[in-house]
Amino acid sequence: MKKVLCLLFCICVHLMGGRVVAQDGGFALRGPGGVVLAWEGAVLSPVNPIGGFVGYHIYRESPGNDPIRLTDHPLAMPTTEAELTQKAGDRVTKWIKATRAKDAEGLLRRIQTEDPRTKLLFLYDPFFAEVAGVHYTDHSAKPRETYTYRVVQVKADGAESAPIARFHVTAGLPESPTKPISINIRSEER
Repeated sequence: MKKVLCLLFCICVHLMGGRVVAQDGGFALRGPGGVVLAWEGAVLSPVNPIGGFVGYHIYRESPGNDPIRLTDHPLAMPTTEAELTQKAGDRVTKWIKATRAKDAEGLLRRIQTEDPRTKLLFLYDPFFAEVAGVHYTDHSAKPRETYTYRVVQVKADGAESAPIARFHVTAGLPESPTKPISINIRSEER
């Protein structure tokens, strides 16, 4: 199911004119707002750890520089109604309706128990992946710089897994496929 959702998202972004780079464990999209990463990991939460893992850290590396961790705390699904509302704002109301939950607490419960109705939120609103902690945008990426990103799972004690996804991306907008080309026309009279 995750692979199908990821594929559909990639196709939608491609049709909108973005540059999607499918790589090991997910995909990366470069654009004017930075580099967007999405990976095929489970929705993790401190309330409901999977294999002891409670979230994700993102590392970025560029040639000649040491890797830096871009996330101050693990990316994870919010654990309280207040945290969910803080991260998602007015979208929570739409998500409650889409999943037929009674309120934000019911929505969180459905997400934590992996209710099938919540899977549709990834298609219904791509921002949901960011709130769920399986999507990250690097706004500090410099145009025309090449980066390697790594996504690792994090346990409550701070221990990290081996990378579950790795991306190689050149930041910035891709070259326009519609830019002018040089054409030479000669006319010969006969």
